[in-house]
Amino acid sequence: MNRIRRFILDTENVAFHALLGGGKTGDHNVIGQILVFDQTMLNIGGAYNNNTGIFVTPVEGIYILSISLTAENSVDGHNHVDIMKNGEEIAAAYSSGTVGLDQGSVTVVMHLVIGDEIHVSTQRHDAISLYGDKLTSFMGCLILPL
Repeated sequence: MNRIRRFILDTENVAFHALLGGGKTGDHNVIGQILVFDQTMLNIGGAYNNNTGIFVTPVEGIYILSISLTAENSVDGHNHVDIMKNGEEIAAAYSSGTVGLDQGSVTVVMHLVIGDEIHVSTQRHDAISLYGDKLTSFMGCLILPL
Protein backbone atom coordinates (compact mmCIF):
# COMPACT_ATOMS: atom_id res chain seq x y z
CA MET A 1 0.00 0.00 0.00
CA ASN A 2 2.79 2.46 0.86
CA ARG A 3 4.42 1.76 -2.48
CA ILE A 4 1.28 2.68 -4.40
CA ARG A 5 0.74 5.84 -2.33
CA ARG A 6 4.35 6.90 -2.89
CA PHE A 7 4.03 6.39 -6.64
CA ILE A 8 0.92 8.59 -6.76
CA LEU A 9 2.62 11.35 -4.76
CA ASP A 10 5.68 11.22 -7.00
CA THR A 11 3.55 11.91 -10.09
CA GLU A 12 1.74 14.88 -8.51
CA ASN A 13 4.59 17.15 -7.47
CA VAL A 14 3.84 20.86 -7.81
CA ALA A 15 6.06 23.69 -6.57
CA PHE A 16 7.15 27.08 -7.85
CA HIS A 17 9.31 29.97 -6.70
CA ALA A 18 9.42 33.16 -8.74
CA LEU A 19 11.20 36.47 -8.21
CA LEU A 20 10.72 40.04 -9.36
CA GLY A 21 13.85 40.75 -11.36
CA GLY A 22 15.85 43.93 -11.69
CA GLY A 23 16.23 46.75 -9.19
CA LYS A 24 13.58 49.39 -8.57
CA THR A 25 10.27 48.74 -10.30
CA GLY A 26 7.85 51.65 -10.11
CA ASP A 27 5.58 50.60 -12.95
CA HIS A 28 2.77 49.10 -10.89
CA ASN A 29 0.42 52.04 -11.25
CA VAL A 30 -3.03 50.51 -11.38
CA ILE A 31 -5.00 48.97 -8.52
CA GLY A 32 -5.71 45.37 -9.49
CA GLN A 33 -2.65 45.04 -11.71
CA ILE A 34 -1.19 41.52 -11.72
CA LEU A 35 2.43 41.42 -10.61
CA VAL A 36 4.51 39.33 -12.97
CA PHE A 37 7.37 37.62 -11.19
CA ASP A 38 9.58 37.19 -14.21
CA GLN A 39 12.46 35.13 -12.84
CA THR A 40 11.38 31.55 -12.22
CA MET A 41 13.77 29.80 -9.87
CA LEU A 42 11.67 26.62 -9.59
CA ASN A 43 8.60 25.46 -11.52
CA ILE A 44 7.95 21.76 -10.88
CA GLY A 45 4.82 20.81 -12.76
CA GLY A 46 5.04 23.93 -14.97
CA ALA A 47 1.92 25.54 -13.47
CA TYR A 48 3.37 29.05 -12.91
CA ASN A 49 3.50 31.28 -16.00
CA ASN A 50 6.25 33.91 -15.71
CA ASN A 51 4.77 35.84 -18.66
CA THR A 52 1.33 36.35 -17.08
CA GLY A 53 2.16 36.00 -13.36
CA ILE A 54 -0.61 33.41 -12.93
CA PHE A 55 -0.37 29.99 -11.26
CA VAL A 56 -3.07 27.55 -12.44
CA THR A 57 -3.61 24.62 -10.09
CA PRO A 58 -2.88 21.34 -11.90
CA VAL A 59 -3.69 19.03 -8.95
CA GLU A 60 -6.39 19.32 -6.28
CA GLY A 61 -4.95 19.51 -2.80
CA ILE A 62 -3.69 21.55 0.12
CA TYR A 63 -1.17 24.21 -0.95
CA ILE A 64 1.07 26.65 0.84
CA LEU A 65 1.37 30.04 -0.89
CA SER A 66 3.58 32.94 0.13
CA ILE A 67 4.54 36.40 -1.06
CA SER A 68 7.29 38.67 0.14
CA LEU A 69 7.58 42.23 -1.11
CA THR A 70 10.15 44.92 -0.56
CA ALA A 71 9.15 48.56 -0.83
CA GLU A 72 11.59 50.83 -2.59
CA ASN A 73 12.56 54.02 -0.79
CA SER A 74 10.11 56.72 -1.90
CA VAL A 75 7.87 59.43 -0.45
CA ASP A 76 4.72 57.50 -1.41
CA GLY A 77 6.14 54.11 -0.50
CA HIS A 78 2.92 52.39 0.56
CA ASN A 79 2.79 48.95 -1.05
CA HIS A 80 -0.18 46.66 -0.57
CA VAL A 81 -0.48 43.45 -2.59
CA ASP A 82 -2.87 40.53 -2.33
CA ILE A 83 -2.80 36.85 -3.12
CA MET A 84 -5.86 36.42 -5.33
CA LYS A 85 -7.77 33.20 -6.00
CA ASN A 86 -10.08 33.31 -9.02
CA GLY A 87 -10.31 37.10 -8.65
CA GLU A 88 -11.00 37.15 -4.89
CA GLU A 89 -8.63 38.38 -2.17
CA ILE A 90 -7.23 35.57 -0.05
CA ALA A 91 -4.39 37.25 1.86
CA ALA A 92 -2.54 40.56 1.89
CA ALA A 93 0.95 41.89 2.52
CA TYR A 94 2.03 45.48 3.14
CA SER A 95 5.34 47.30 3.20
CA SER A 96 6.20 50.96 3.52
CA GLY A 97 9.32 52.35 1.91
CA THR A 98 8.94 55.86 3.27
CA VAL A 99 12.05 55.49 5.44
CA GLY A 100 14.12 53.15 3.25
CA LEU A 101 13.70 49.57 2.10
CA ASP A 102 10.98 47.74 4.02
CA GLN A 103 9.75 44.18 3.59
CA GLY A 104 6.32 42.66 4.18
CA SER A 105 5.05 39.12 3.66
CA VAL A 106 2.13 36.75 4.06
CA THR A 107 1.84 32.97 3.92
CA VAL A 108 -1.37 30.95 3.65
CA VAL A 109 -2.34 27.30 3.49
CA MET A 110 -5.47 26.53 1.50
CA HIS A 111 -7.45 23.94 -0.42
CA LEU A 112 -7.27 24.44 -4.19
CA VAL A 113 -8.98 22.50 -6.96
CA ILE A 114 -7.81 21.86 -10.52
CA GLY A 115 -8.01 25.06 -12.57
CA ASP A 116 -7.97 27.59 -9.72
CA GLU A 117 -6.06 30.69 -10.79
CA ILE A 118 -3.74 32.26 -8.24
CA HIS A 119 -1.87 35.50 -8.74
CA VAL A 120 -0.56 38.51 -6.82
CA SER A 121 -1.99 41.93 -7.58
CA THR A 122 -1.66 45.50 -6.37
CA GLN A 123 -4.42 46.62 -4.01
CA ARG A 124 -5.52 49.75 -2.14
CA HIS A 125 -2.57 51.89 -3.28
CA ASP A 126 -1.67 52.87 -6.81
CA ALA A 127 1.77 53.89 -8.05
CA ILE A 128 3.49 51.36 -5.80
CA SER A 129 7.23 51.06 -6.00
CA LEU A 130 8.70 47.63 -5.38
CA TYR A 131 12.30 46.56 -5.27
CA GLY A 132 13.20 43.41 -7.21
CA ASP A 133 16.74 42.07 -7.10
CA LYS A 134 15.49 38.82 -5.43
CA LEU A 135 13.85 40.79 -2.59
CA THR A 136 10.27 40.41 -3.88
CA SER A 137 9.02 36.88 -4.46
CA PHE A 138 6.00 34.59 -4.88
CA MET A 139 5.97 30.86 -4.14
CA GLY A 140 3.59 27.95 -3.87
CA CYS A 141 3.80 24.25 -3.16
CA LEU A 142 1.40 21.33 -3.07
CA ILE A 143 1.76 19.82 0.40
CA LEU A 144 -1.08 17.28 0.27
CA PRO A 145 -2.82 15.99 -2.86
CA LEU A 146 -6.51 15.20 -2.40
